[in-house]
Amino acid sequence: MIKRLSALALGLFMLTACVAYQAVDPNEAVTISNRFSVTPQIAWAKQTAVGSKDTIWTVDGVELNVLRFLPAIQEGDALIRQSGRRSEDIVPYKDDMLPNDVADLMVTDLTKLGYQAVSYSNLAPASFGADTGFRFDLVMSTPGGLNMQGKVLAAQRDGGLDAIMYLAPSEYYFGKYAQTVEQIFRSVKAAS
Repeated sequence: MIKRLSALALGLFMLTACVAYQAVDPNEAVTISNRFSVTPQIAWAKQTAVGSKDTIWTVDGVELNVLRFLPAIQEGDALIRQSGRRSEDIVPYKDDMLPNDVADLMVTDLTKLGYQAVSYSNLAPASFGADTGFRFDLVMSTPGGLNMQGKVLAAQRDGGLDAIMYLAPSEYYFGKYAQTVEQIFRSVKAAS
């Protein structure tokens, strides 16, 4: 266990050393991978990290809040795509998955990434721009025991899955930006 945590800490340190941030204008719509756009609502910092294929935004740092955009997930892809993951650690997305299957897969993927006691609730239909999608809430804890909450908005459309995931510590940070994230969810529009 200590060896695994040490390796995780070293990996996070190495990734932190390779991370750059870019300001996101709160008033201009941002297109995500030519799939959809959102209006940021507040000033975010966009993280560009070696090894991540998804768009990540944060306000206070990725340990305190992260808005992760997961666009164009295709059959056979992991939901959370990161280079360096072993193929046996990836449970692939399938085009015929139902919303509850996607939520189950998200729980599995987050567990394989090291989160503990991951579960989802409140699965319900939701608008993803003009498309019908779904949403659900997440709870989990970090390997260090920090309680986390999250929410996911997703839609299976145009030959793939698009999702937006917000995660933050349950105490203070989740609630601090929950309404802003709801506004971002409502601002989703298909890319033109």
